[in-house]
Amino acid sequence: MLELICVVYGLLVWLVFIKLKLLPWNIQSQVGVVAVGAAGLAALVLTINVVTPSSTELRVVNYVVEIVPRVTGRVTEIAVEGNRPIKKGDVLLRLDAEPYQLKVRQLEAKLVDAQASQQSLDRDLASAQAMTAAALAQVELARMRLRQSTALAARGAGSQYDVQSFQSELKVRLANWEAARETERKVRLSVGAVFEGDQVAVAQVKAELDTAKWELA
Repeated sequence: MLELICVVYGLLVWLVFIKLKLLPWNIQSQVGVVAVGAAGLAALVLTINVVTPSSTELRVVNYVVEIVPRVTGRVTEIAVEGNRPIKKGDVLLRLDAEPYQLKVRQLEAKLVDAQASQQSLDRDLASAQAMTAAALAQVELARMRLRQSTALAARGAGSQYDVQSFQSELKVRLANWEAARETERKVRLSVGAVFEGDQVAVAQVKAELDTAKWELA
């Protein structure tokens, strides 16, 4: 590029001063031609270095694909090497599995606890049913005593005080029976909260455990 510019400049000088003799070719013009050429060449070189810098170092750049695992963790091994072809299914890197193994063990223990709680709910339901039955028996006994005392009072063989006493007792027994029934309903709701054959708490822990095993794999 610079050589071509120098040749063109020399041809112009030859045409102007030698061939066409448009200007005199003397000491002043010779110094001017050299000075203008040197200044122009220096300006051109400086401009090229600023606008289009050059380098002796060559680098070939290609597309880079970032590999990001679906789970996070500390990388313990890079299983691939540069400039080597890989195919689908090849192991690229390995992560530290210990945190995920600990999480799986933790959820396995939690699952055992949830299953034990499910069995405890079954026992609680049986106990609540027994309490409800006992409270109902007390209600029936209080009703029978109230009927008997009312009949005796009507014939003059009993006192009105006994009637009032058994009425109060019946109210207490009815309140106890209603409380027992409410407790039984709550336990039934907990036992009946089932998803795919498991109590909800057990099903939730199983889902978390499956996720943890997938992350470990």
